[in-house]
This record gives sequence, C-alpha cells and structure tokens, in this order.
Amino acid sequence: DDTVIENALHWLRESSASVKKPFVLAINFLAPHFPHYTTPRLWEKYSQHADLSKFGSDQPTAQHPRAKEVRDHFRVEEFSEEDQKGLRQGYYACIDYLDQQLGRLRAALETLGLRDSTNLFYASDHGEMLGKFGMWWKCSLYEDSARIPIIAEGPDFSGGKTVTTPVNLLDLQAEFFASTGSARPKHMVGTPLSQILDNDPSRVCFSEYQGHGNSESSFMLRKGDWKLIYHINAPHQLFDLAVDPDELENLYTSNPEKAAELESELRLICNPEYENQKTDLFVSEQLRRIADEDLEFSLYNQEIGEKPSPSPA
Repeated sequence: DDTVIENALHWLRESSASVKKPFVLAINFLAPHFPHYTTPRLWEKYSQHADLSKFGSDQPTAQHPRAKEVRDHFRVEEFSEEDQKGLRQGYYACIDYLDQQLGRLRAALETLGLRDSTNLFYASDHGEMLGKFGMWWKCSLYEDSARIPIIAEGPDFSGGKTVTTPVNLLDLQAEFFASTGSARPKHMVGTPLSQILDNDPSRVCFSEYQGHGNSESSFMLRKGDWKLIYHINAPHQLFDLAVDPDELENLYTSNPEKAAELESELRLICNPEYENQKTDLFVSEQLRRIADEDLEFSLYNQEIGEKPSPSPA
C-alpha cells in the first residue's frame, strides 16, 4: 500500500499536467482487508479498542443455516478471545492508516490545483463482519459484509450531504463515464451517482452470493429501508433496516406483503432457482475438470515415473 500511494502521488505530480483530457486514476489499497497487519505505532494507538462484537453467535440471526455454514467453513470456533480482540484492534488501525493515505491524496490534489476540477471517490469491494454473529470477513449478505462505503466529492457533488438512496458499485462505474464525458457501452447497467436522488425509496439494489462457505446461492434485494435475503433451500430473511440496522429480527413470516413485494422485484432481475442451478452446473464442471486433470497427472506419473513441473495454467 505504501508503494501504491507513492506511485499515485508521483504520477499526479509529474504526469497529470501533461494529460490534456479528463483522466481516471484508480488507486487500489489492500487495507483494511484481512489480514489486519499494521504498524506498531497504530497498533498501540488502538489498544483500547481490543473489544468483542456486541452481537455474537448467540443471536437468533447467527443460527441461520447460511451463517452456521460460513462459521464452519472458516473454523472460527478455533479463534480465541484474544485472536478476536486482536483482529478488531488491527482493523481499527488499518482504517486509520487508510484515512491518512486519503488525506495525502486530497492534499496533493489541493497543491496541484486539481481539487476543484476533480471528482474523488472512495469505495470498497465488500465489508467486514468483524466477529458479528460469530462471523468474520465477508461471504455473507448481511449488512456488515455486503454494505460498503461510497464517498464522493468534487465539482459534480455538493458537500456535507448523506444520500439515503441505496446505490451500488455499478452506479460508481457509471459515474466514471459521466464524470469524464465518455460514452458508456449500452449493455452496462447502473446510474451515475451524480444523477441519483438523495432519497428515493423506490430504487432497488441487488446483490448475490454463490461463493465459498455456502452450499447454495443467496440473493439480496434492497428497496428503501427494506432488505430481503432470498436463500435457496434455507429460510428467507426480511429486515427493516430503519428500525433494525443490526438485522436482529427476521420479519419474513410476520410481514408477508413486504416479503412478496421484494421477491417480485427480485424476480424482475433474475430467477433465483435458475441461477442456483446454473451455479451448480458450473461447479460440477469445475470438479469434473479437476478430476480429469488429476487422473491425467496420475497416469502421466505412472508412465514416466516422475513428477512434471507445475504448469502456469
């Protein structure tokens, strides 16, 4: 990360002035992604933040089959209390480090006279469960994992404002095209952030998870304050984030009308059962290829009596 920010600042100082058209500079940091490495100074700074999550694995939400699967997959029961406190302390320290790098970037834009003409965005690819419900890292559609920060400042945005309308990374992608006046391929979806209303309760955001730690697919539909997590072969979940931001009470059974409304919106985007079937077929094909390669490797070994060098593929 130190190298990344130094290269970015060097490019701004030495090369940005020679670019005679709008440019996009993408600066990708590892922090605060796990593992939460940090400097001794920042580690000590957050020594009082070596705490535990307020909502642990004893919560009803933590008993959901998908939550249990993720915990089992990562063997989190082996994490000692000291491990958990250390991970949280390191996370706070990593956030501090990243804030400092963003400060350096903003200062450079100011010094170079680019601040007033440059849109600056900060976003993340996923969140961090950080021990909530006994879960760590991502691999979940709960808010701590699926919700990300998107912060925008610059000539196309007014300052000091919080947008409550749900948005996603596709909207950030669309904003790159809008900010630079570039034509966007027609097949791409998303609305530029600068064109989204501050409070639009009718706007829908979608996400899906079909990765490691889950035996079946899960789909998320967010509309206003309401959030549906539609699970294949597991109980669905419905949360009213306005009154329950920590997702402690599943309202799917007690509010069938809202559940049906959000499921209808979800099915306008995809057929969850069909997508899950496609995922199963994809995984089966992957496993078949791995088995075929293992067999081929074994036969090759028997034939020549030695192990070939690993292929880059």
